[in-house]
Amino acid sequence: MKEKELHFVFGVDLDENTYTLCRLDLSGKNPRYYSGRADTSHGQVKFLSRLSAFSLVLIPDGLLAIRAYEKYGDAILIFPKHLFWDTWETAGVKKGKTMARFAALFLLKEQLPAMQLTQKQIRQILLDQESDLERIQRVGDTAQMILQEGFTQGKATNFFDKALQNEQDSEEKKLELPTPSSEGDSFLAQFQKILDDIH
Repeated sequence: MKEKELHFVFGVDLDENTYTLCRLDLSGKNPRYYSGRADTSHGQVKFLSRLSAFSLVLIPDGLLAIRAYEKYGDAILIFPKHLFWDTWETAGVKKGKTMARFAALFLLKEQLPAMQLTQKQIRQILLDQESDLERIQRVGDTAQMILQEGFTQGKATNFFDKALQNEQDSEEKKLELPTPSSEGDSFLAQFQKILDDIH
């Protein structure tokens, strides 16, 4: 484990759409467990709220791992599921709390190599960023339209309903993101072509 100012280590186990998270102190004791949905916006927000920049997290590759990396950067160590978790399960480690704790202990005891993002993970981060920008633009345009309606019509009919809906839209984050088109001259399309050419 890399030396840095740490408070906790976390191990994560994923089982279909559910995560199990185990937090240990730096002596490998006092476990705390959390679980929830990994495939919903609310579940992902709760998961991210359990972590901090003063911790290290060992997590299987996937969308939840990318979300964590986008927020906490190098504190998140992403590895392929088959490399560790499947091997541990074959060796007899039970999924869920036991697996999550085993991952946290493994992270605490082992000197793991520096993680490098794969091209697929970089692609997902770029897609997330583009999706966020589009959502911000959409919410901003809608807010301006709502205000104009309120001022020009001079009545509050549906005004607060629309404002509330816009506020809810601003908090939503798409879970299933479109793959970049192979056609066109957008930045993502060009970036996709460069990545494909590398292969």
